[in-house]
Amino acid sequence: MKKRGLLSWVLEFAGRKRGYFGGSVVLAMFGVAASFVPYLIIAEIVGQLLSGNTDWNYYLKQVLMMALFWTVRMTLHSFSTTLSHIATFTVLGGIRKQLCEKLSRIPLGSVLDDNSGSYKNIIVERIDSMEKNACAHHTGVHRKPFASDRDVHL
Repeated sequence: MKKRGLLSWVLEFAGRKRGYFGGSVVLAMFGVAASFVPYLIIAEIVGQLLSGNTDWNYYLKQVLMMALFWTVRMTLHSFSTTLSHIATFTVLGGIRKQLCEKLSRIPLGSVLDDNSGSYKNIIVERIDSMEKNACAHHTGVHRKPFASDRDVHL
């Protein structure tokens, strides 16, 4: 029998929300593309200033375009983050349900031999740590705009 990889397990638990991970990545890529446009507009503005263009309406339109692309970038980032978290919490919920189902099948004597804190640690804390390490933040879409590399949660 072939050993299953992490992605296979995650997608199984994601169920109907599995497309949300892919959608999150796609929206994040479009958001990154939109974040480059203001820099191109700034380069165009500098070129026009150096060539002597004094049409303030032109500059106003360019600044408004920069604001529009910044707004598009932030909107795409928000939707991307939302999708990745919806899918992630669906995965974590599925894992918790499966653990609780397994716990209900374990002989009561075995359950009573262990303290309840060990089960709480597994069901709550260890699964919560999976969210930080594997799912929502592993897609790379949680980068703050203009954040330094030390602020990135990958």
